[in-house]
Amino acid sequence: MEKEIRVYFKDYVKYDDHKWSWRINQNDNDLYMKYRARKGDKYNPNKDLGPIFDSIEKDADRFGLCEITYTDFFGIRWNGKKGKFEWAGDPDYEQHLYYFDDEYEEYCVSDEYTQDNIPEGFELLERNRYYDVKNVKDIKYSFIVENHLFKDSSVELIYGPDDDKEVIYSNISDVALALLKYGKTDLYKKLCEEVDKHFNQLKNSKSKEISSYYPNCDADTYFKNHEVR
Repeated sequence: MEKEIRVYFKDYVKYDDHKWSWRINQNDNDLYMKYRARKGDKYNPNKDLGPIFDSIEKDADRFGLCEITYTDFFGIRWNGKKGKFEWAGDPDYEQHLYYFDDEYEEYCVSDEYTQDNIPEGFELLERNRYYDVKNVKDIKYSFIVENHLFKDSSVELIYGPDDDKEVIYSNISDVALALLKYGKTDLYKKLCEEVDKHFNQLKNSKSKEISSYYPNCDADTYFKNHEVR
């Protein structure tokens, strides 16, 4: 039986083993700040004048090199390594969505859904990810007290047996509101009960810093006061 798609992606990070990544030697940071670093502005946030490595990369490729060190004319040493992670970007002009094929372990492009035509029952619960909310059967909330509110929290969206679940980190309020939107009132209530346990531990913490993260209300009030997204 084919596994249901529970997440669609606007974008994803892929590894390109043909492109090079470059880092300066840590000991040369002062030289970099003196000669190459520039303050950005809202129009040009990345104004640093880095070297152009095109010819160096091509020369390294000729000899089958995967790692090289290059010293520029300011005496700054750069460490180059072949292979880098980068955003895949839109697959086409219509901005079709991606999904992950578990059988082939690769990202594929949906023939049907786009950023302007998302699947019914899906919600944007992370910056680049739409999750199936309509078919959630259960949830599990996890948290760590010793940090900012929800920073180390997560919600498992459970759809069925056989590890059919997805985990969302930090963005707990949007999950709660999505459960309400799709009439999952029992699951919303369950989430609120678990979050209230989190809130009470914050409130009763002996650490003033930790107790300061307590929002002075219960979970239901907190979530409904965050409906503007």
